[in-house]
Amino acid sequence: MPKSKKSTIIVFTIVFIISWLPIVLSVFTESASSPAFSIYNTDWDGCSKFKELVENEGFKVKTLLSSLSMINRVEQPAVLLIIGPSKYYNPSDIIPSLLLFLQNGGGLLIADDFGSGNTILQLLFQFQIKFSDSILMDAGSYEKNPVLPVITNFMPHPITSGVQSLLLNYASAIVGPNDTSNILLPPIAMTTRISWLDADHDYEYDANETVGPFTVATAIETQNNSRIVIVSDASIFINDMIERADNARFALNIVNWLSGFNKNATIVFDESHLDWGLSSSIIYFTTIIGYVAWLSAIPYVSLILPFFIVFTVKRWIPVVRESRKFAPLKVYRKRGRTVFLEKIRAYKIYAFYDKALKILYKRFKRIMSEEFKFKFGFSLDKFIEYVSTHHPDLDVRKVRKVLLNFEKIEKGKLRVTSRDQFLKFFFQLKEIEEEVEKLGGKGS
Repeated sequence: MPKSKKSTIIVFTIVFIISWLPIVLSVFTESASSPAFSIYNTDWDGCSKFKELVENEGFKVKTLLSSLSMINRVEQPAVLLIIGPSKYYNPSDIIPSLLLFLQNGGGLLIADDFGSGNTILQLLFQFQIKFSDSILMDAGSYEKNPVLPVITNFMPHPITSGVQSLLLNYASAIVGPNDTSNILLPPIAMTTRISWLDADHDYEYDANETVGPFTVATAIETQNNSRIVIVSDASIFINDMIERADNARFALNIVNWLSGFNKNATIVFDESHLDWGLSSSIIYFTTIIGYVAWLSAIPYVSLILPFFIVFTVKRWIPVVRESRKFAPLKVYRKRGRTVFLEKIRAYKIYAFYDKALKILYKRFKRIMSEEFKFKFGFSLDKFIEYVSTHHPDLDVRKVRKVLLNFEKIEKGKLRVTSRDQFLKFFFQLKEIEEEVEKLGGKGS
């Protein structure tokens, strides 16, 4: 087969797969669950209740599933809500798109803690503010544990009207460079003075950790009459938290203020930067449409894009020729990878450390269940009891502490936000597995 013919087939095969992949996945795969903070997610970590509250206020709700540049095609007045993003924001998309949106008087909410929201903050505010990488703890006002701060310190503002308290959950704080508590923006909600940023995530105060009070919400109005609200905990808006304390009132106040109290405003939820699974058709759809929308939104590029596509594709269009006889092709089998390894690799690339650790822990539980022949599957208490009885040389307290952290990660109560944390948990689990096998797990 001629080289040009091979190239043509390869190119059209790639285009065909990319074009049909979202449709095929949506038809032939099981319906993938919506990610955390999605308005389509009706589970505890979704924002479906918040979306209903916004609609009940009389607003029209839309979703953004492609590039941020598409926000400028929504008729003003409009409000963009960015809640709990985890996917990377392209600076070349943020700068022109968001700045134009704000110049036209749009409203913007950035609610995040340990996701990708810092990319937007650092570009919009020239690296003067950010979401801290440390967990916010408040010993002066909390529910059950300082990691669940109850905010009662509010400044007079339309957003805090009628709000007596806010309940946060594993939140961050809005800080300046080097995690300083003083920021340039005016706070509207703050912690108590005996709050701190838990840098090492041990849920205890250390002498080198920064103390409060810290800003957890701020609101500003620009000269173009655009409005921006920043909140350092996306959990306020999820189904499990929206009805606690005055979280719902606070959330609706934000939407009303950002819209200028105009019920004709369109409220747009950014779904394109959430953690959609690799088996979901949406992740491929948003990627393809996102690049097309981004290119078409740039004035000069949009003019030459159609000509560029025609010129590029023309050379790959098959030409009708006389049929020829071809010799059979040799087929070479490539070394494959398991689905397990592919998932771990993908999660490491995109920094989805929580998901990677969940899969590793699921594998650990399956192996332990098989080795110890647990009749009704793996149970942490059953495993600890068995290990303490048959392997007294193991440090049972250490094993329990490590596995309790994995239980929290599995339930979404503990978030792993850095590569160092991921490696720490990974090697702890690997050490337990090796110790059990070394002491004769299979022979027990």
